[in-house]
Amino acid sequence: MICPVCHHTNIKEGSEECPKCNTPLTGDNLVLALQKSNRDQRNQKIAMTFALVFVAILSAAYLFMITTDDGLSSAGEGEIVVPGDSLRNLGYTLDEKTNHIEELQTQIENMQATISSMEEEEETPEVEEEQSSTVTEEEAPQASIEQPKPVNTSSGGTHVVSEGETLWSIAQSRLGDGFKSQDLASLNNLNDPDLIVVGETLRLQ
Repeated sequence: MICPVCHHTNIKEGSEECPKCNTPLTGDNLVLALQKSNRDQRNQKIAMTFALVFVAILSAAYLFMITTDDGLSSAGEGEIVVPGDSLRNLGYTLDEKTNHIEELQTQIENMQATISSMEEEEETPEVEEEQSSTVTEEEAPQASIEQPKPVNTSSGGTHVVSEGETLWSIAQSRLGDGFKSQDLASLNNLNDPDLIVVGETLRLQ
């Protein structure tokens, strides 16, 4: 058995945790440990990327300072022109340094884009977990089938009990007074006024 976090081998079957990194190896604890390990790895990558960006920025700043110092000193002391030199040739060195700085700036922008994408990837699983946890609640009402309501065949002197009705509601709707439910119970010889059966025919008079 191999630990999925530290990849330690020769773990006994049935062990509840890794003897090297103490990672739980069973049930929900294993899932949580794997998620934590993935987050730690992403954070390490982001930290390394930030370090590279910082080094690149320092390098660009250093080159810019050197270029500026060279330009100032050259302006003060002047360039020694030899046969074959031209203003265009003398500008090559400055152009090369400028191009190098632009390349570093491009690399910095690419690294920043990589950091943004890594942060989005880190947030995406949490969003997917929240969406998956609500699937059952959202689909449950759609899966329910509406049951047909029984047809009330009540006549003037009788009433057929429908689903959800009580003796009180019948007395309220048919006789205009819910307190007459006791009279209905006595009229229909009901020992328990709270116990009526769907489809049962009750006398109202």
